[in-house]
Amino acid sequence: MDQLSGHADLGGRDGGLALRKTALGWTSQEADLRPDPDAFFQRYLYLGVFPMAPFPGNDHSLLPSAWVDRQYLDYGPLLDALRGKKWVLRPHAVEAVNHAAKVNLFQVPGDMRCR
Repeated sequence: MDQLSGHADLGGRDGGLALRKTALGWTSQEADLRPDPDAFFQRYLYLGVFPMAPFPGNDHSLLPSAWVDRQYLDYGPLLDALRGKKWVLRPHAVEAVNHAAKVNLFQVPGDMRCR
């Protein structure tokens, strides 16, 4: 199996199924991104899961719109950085200052240093 996709329980049992696989979370409608698209995308990034992208003519999932497309374009570089990611499964591998945020660490192919 190369990928997992479907109605993902991102915070529960399904999140751990993709430790070494690509996971795609089903996004059914624009309302899934509202009222806070940052929270939506940051949850996916935190869990290393790709959200289903909008596509014209979808009959049971997210459709394109100017607003939806803008959200995906804004988060596109961060999602792209997850390609080929592998979870770093060491205890306390990374931690936010004063525990101000949830963080995970992924190993990614190539040179991902900030430029």
